[in-house]
Amino acid sequence: MDIFNQFLGSIRQAVIDAIKDALQQIKQETCEEWVDRTEIARHLGQSPAWVSDHLHTIPHVKHDKAIKFRKSDVDRWRVETFGRHYDKMENHYKDSSIAENTSKTAWKPIE
Repeated sequence: MDIFNQFLGSIRQAVIDAIKDALQQIKQETCEEWVDRTEIARHLGQSPAWVSDHLHTIPHVKHDKAIKFRKSDVDRWRVETFGRHYDKMENHYKDSSIAENTSKTAWKPIE
């Protein structure tokens, strides 16, 4: 009977931990401030023009004509896209000839 009670206790604790994590994430998402293009550019260490050029990949929402970002979503995107080397975003291109011949920077994730 002790093993069964330990097993139930382990399951109970796992469920409690999962619920706490889910509630914390919900709390963070509902309380997090939305920021504009200038602020997210500053957060990424890039220019607002760079953000505009890469808007098709950066998570954001549009409301009327305003574009808003959540820093946590952008940070998650940055790590998923560029890995740990996200500080080198601007230096990695899909094709250097494209990058040199266009105002929009073509880039690829670092592997």
